[in-house]
Amino acid sequence: MAIALLVAGEIIVAGGVGHLAFTRGECDVLASTALWAVEVVIARRLLREMSPAALALVRMGVGALALCVYLSATGAFANLLSLNAHQVWWVLATGLLLSGYVATWMTALTRARALDVTSVLVASAAVTWLLQLVAGTVTPVTSTIGLVLIAAGAGLVIWAGVTRAWQPARRQTVIG
Repeated sequence: MAIALLVAGEIIVAGGVGHLAFTRGECDVLASTALWAVEVVIARRLLREMSPAALALVRMGVGALALCVYLSATGAFANLLSLNAHQVWWVLATGLLLSGYVATWMTALTRARALDVTSVLVASAAVTWLLQLVAGTVTPVTSTIGLVLIAAGAGLVIWAGVTRAWQPARRQTVIG
């Protein structure tokens, strides 16, 4: 039920199925989603032997290295070296925010099923809506309905996770 609410809410927020198109943007989103799914599978396996903090540090390091390689390959690395103090502050602030997200994400993956953790991320649409509200952007009523469905779906996922965590462990009966 939670997944159905999340998907329905996302479709409504996106403007309905008729607004979906197969453009380069959608292809990029599909490719990044597939790569992210692969990352989740790899992270879950690595978290069996590594701490969430160590894996988050590795992920951030690999990401920073990949960005530097990309900047070098495109000839834009000099732009990174020419940032002023204000720009460096913003790089550090957003990097710190991203680091917090990655550390939280890795910790959540050690404590809950990947499906549950990923489902809660759909609620980021509500955060975006709140930021648009603060910025003074008007949101259509249909988006609000979609956000309510997303919130309900995320709430169901959280509720299921909490109730599952509070259930007593089932005893295994050994026969023989």
